[in-house]
Amino acid sequence: MKKAAKVAVIVLIVFALLLIGLSIKERDGQRDFLKAGEFILSYHLLPLLKKQLVITKIEITSPSISIKRDKEGRYNFSDLTERRAREPQKPSPPETRGLPVSIIADRLAIRNGHFTFVDEEKALPDVGVSLDAEFKGSVGEEGTSHLEFGRISLKEIKVALKDRKVKISGKIDMDAQTVRATLQTVMGKDSIEISSTVKDYLSAPDVTANLHSRHLDLEKLMGLSGGEKAPEESPQKKEKKSAGAEGGVMDRLKASGQIKVDVATYQDYTLKDFRLGYQYARGAMKLEPLGLQFSGGDAFTAEGSLNGNLQFTGEEASTIQKTLRGKAVAKLGMICPSPMVN
Repeated sequence: MKKAAKVAVIVLIVFALLLIGLSIKERDGQRDFLKAGEFILSYHLLPLLKKQLVITKIEITSPSISIKRDKEGRYNFSDLTERRAREPQKPSPPETRGLPVSIIADRLAIRNGHFTFVDEEKALPDVGVSLDAEFKGSVGEEGTSHLEFGRISLKEIKVALKDRKVKISGKIDMDAQTVRATLQTVMGKDSIEISSTVKDYLSAPDVTANLHSRHLDLEKLMGLSGGEKAPEESPQKKEKKSAGAEGGVMDRLKASGQIKVDVATYQDYTLKDFRLGYQYARGAMKLEPLGLQFSGGDAFTAEGSLNGNLQFTGEEASTIQKTLRGKAVAKLGMICPSPMVN
């Protein structure tokens, strides 16, 4: 009973401090690195007699985190980590197992949350996130957590890539076994709708993801990557990465779905009714069926269709080239331009 009462007092003190608002300043002492608005907490004290802290509702309004990296590569919170590193290390207390009480939170809600990341080096894209979230779950005395359900409503994710803005919105629902997401990505006049389901996401992810776009400008889409060649990894790093991947998440990952694009353009060429089914398991990718219609050209206009299937293994280009196999059937027609009339 004394331990339970002590825990209750500590919890009440902490939440009392939170209720008055929380903010952590950046190094300059002016701008906020972390801040939150109102905390709403509802709980029951009687269950503490059974070593249970029952929280019926936690609601946090307008929390925000602002991360910035300057041109020297320093983050706006680096002084906090440096200060901690300079502090004398105290002897570690005896290891304790689990928590003194089990925690049951009926609802955890985040309203109007914001996250921003700005990179003055411009090596990483600037990101802004606005969302609402709600979760229900519990944490047992042994420290294990259990999620009954969760929902994240993405009002908007803004990503600045090169000179283009990418916006993402949608919702994500989850429980202990499955995550379901419906998202929409907008890049200027182009948009991509994504619907996906991930089963057993904590152990052996099984992903079903379908993508659909009514129109895509492939030249602009390819320009988002900048065409920069990625730095080549050393043989030692590749060997370590390969050893770490063995038996890892990628080895257990399964994925399948379909990609559809109604109309895609690239310079003078137009692709219509593009469809591609894919299946991925144990490092092998199958692409079938593959189909599209195409037309366009400059001096001569070509039009036709392509159908086929492909299969390859591996993630690196050299491995894909060695293992690539399949077939494709193309039907091609040439349309000569009309002669000029004097």
